[in-house]
Amino acid sequence: MDNLKKLVLSVSVFLLFFLAYFVYSTISLVPKDDSMINLLLANYNNFEDTSIGDLMTIGLDLYGRGTSGQIEYDSSINWLMDKIEREKNLIGWTEDAKIDEWKEGPGYLLLSTPTRLDPTLNFTVKGIKPSVGTGSNGVEADVIPVRGLSELETLGESVISGNIVLFCQKYHHYESSNNITLIGAQFAEKYGAVAVLIEYNENHYPYFREPEIMYSSRIPTAKIDSKGSSLIMRMYNRYKQAQNDPKIIDAEKFVKPRAKLVMENKYIPDAKTSKNIIIDLKGSENPEEIVLISGAFSSSDKVYYGISNSSYVNEAFIGFGALKMIANLPSRPKRTVRLLMWNNEDYLGRGVREYVKSHKDELNKHVFSMAIGSELIDPKDLKIMGKDKIGSDFSAIWGGTFRKISKRGVLTRVKSPPNSGLSDLCYAGIPCGDFKGDYPYLYYIPSENGYNDPNSLRNSATVGAVLAYIMADQH
Repeated sequence: MDNLKKLVLSVSVFLLFFLAYFVYSTISLVPKDDSMINLLLANYNNFEDTSIGDLMTIGLDLYGRGTSGQIEYDSSINWLMDKIEREKNLIGWTEDAKIDEWKEGPGYLLLSTPTRLDPTLNFTVKGIKPSVGTGSNGVEADVIPVRGLSELETLGESVISGNIVLFCQKYHHYESSNNITLIGAQFAEKYGAVAVLIEYNENHYPYFREPEIMYSSRIPTAKIDSKGSSLIMRMYNRYKQAQNDPKIIDAEKFVKPRAKLVMENKYIPDAKTSKNIIIDLKGSENPEEIVLISGAFSSSDKVYYGISNSSYVNEAFIGFGALKMIANLPSRPKRTVRLLMWNNEDYLGRGVREYVKSHKDELNKHVFSMAIGSELIDPKDLKIMGKDKIGSDFSAIWGGTFRKISKRGVLTRVKSPPNSGLSDLCYAGIPCGDFKGDYPYLYYIPSENGYNDPNSLRNSATVGAVLAYIMADQH
């Protein structure tokens, strides 16, 4: 019996130790004094505070949408730095950052229509940054339409090689369509395509004014409207039917679509030097350790009657608002909270890459990086890339603090960057996180979309401030 008692006692002690460790590990991220969190949460739905929206609107009205390399962008930096210097608890500075430049030339597609009096149809196309040009002679080839990346992969090199690929997937929502825009050319190039066309639907892109963005490729890539895309798809389907059954009516007239693409674009890497803005709220105990808030200050957004919808520009202003909320607390977090307002969003986060390069000696001091923007209006589905412990700790927070703001959402650990603006930070080994929100029409719609109203901007900043404070004040 004595041995049994000893065994029971040993097991009990072990279980108590395990329970204590579990409790400690799950709450270790939560600040001991959550009164600071409650003060931050008081900003949520504080309708009297319109300061973030006011500041952003003034900046946009004075200097426009802020595309990197423009005089207006540099002027807006100087204007904002003056505002930052007035914040007594914040330290702000600028850092040089190289930017790329892409000059769009005229673009058109000549589609062969041999049964018509005029044997070619001319469609205007728009290049996608930073697509290479074709030269004055253009690129001529048969056109193979596909409905997505999986169909392209199924057809393979034997069908795709030497041809122009047309992505004619209909618009469902921003993310799926944007994914094809981002990686379609690289994917098609891998199978031997000589050029890429991507359909855009003018009904869903009513404010389509300027080039979109893609990962760089060695083959020319352009957007074509749905009328041209649909015609090419019909021609290709009839051609396939005639190949399968040469006896169908008009089989001899159903030819394979063939086109000549001409685009006079010019891509210039490292064309200019611009600025990133960095703002620090120094930590009270471990100021050398950094929690980084990442938000684009330049914009590739579309223009609606000369006014940017600012769905990227607002990232920087939301971040600035979040940092000021933390700075105004009676108690600072232990670690430094840093806001990176990065430039050259036009080229998929070039400004972030410049930051990583300039701060390579202190990257190991970055304990967490987070994206900030309009997706925080209704925060849910927090995605974390990094050490397992970070995800475990967030489970406790998600069930507590953030339930005061959002009644839904799950936490997911991911193996790839949860936000394209964080990619270089994540791959540099910095744990990173981003929320998923309900904003299917955030892009390509005017600023009256409700995502840039003062209440939404402030609420987004509140959520960002809470997350940053928790990360910066963890034990």
